[in-house]
Amino acid sequence: MAQKPVVYVSWYDCQQFLKRLTSPAPGWKYALPSEAQWEYACRAGSDAAYAHTRTDLGWIAVNSGGRRHAVGMKQPNAWGIMDMHGNVAEWCRDWVGPNNSEVAIRGGSWESDLSSRAAARNSDTPFLRINRVGFRLVIVREESLSAMHASSAFDISEIRTR
Repeated sequence: MAQKPVVYVSWYDCQQFLKRLTSPAPGWKYALPSEAQWEYACRAGSDAAYAHTRTDLGWIAVNSGGRRHAVGMKQPNAWGIMDMHGNVAEWCRDWVGPNNSEVAIRGGSWESDLSSRAAARNSDTPFLRINRVGFRLVIVREESLSAMHASSAFDISEIRTR
């Protein structure tokens, strides 16, 4: 059975979901990625806007048929990470916007072309629930999570890939 990404989930919904998860291993915790972590993973060592042609990597306006699709149906990037460009945009951990009143959203969606670039960023109210925004999780060291909340800088060695 095809698995489509979760949508209609607010940033606050994601926080509640994270609270219910148990630790994947001692000293590690699930979290939303920071914007820097998200872009680093998306680029996978490249400085190009896309790791391959954008329609090979993701469901965007020109090839989506106006809807989201099952995950894992497009090519992965150089690190084997799938669905970073398009299908659904993804909530990040970072607060941005005027007076830090919004939360960062990365990755574009099935309805856009340009916002699926690796460097493209959007933001919206953390209460937003729409059919083109979902989330992905990262695993981080517990002691580094509070430091990451205080700073947008991070050490990539603190990310564990599964």
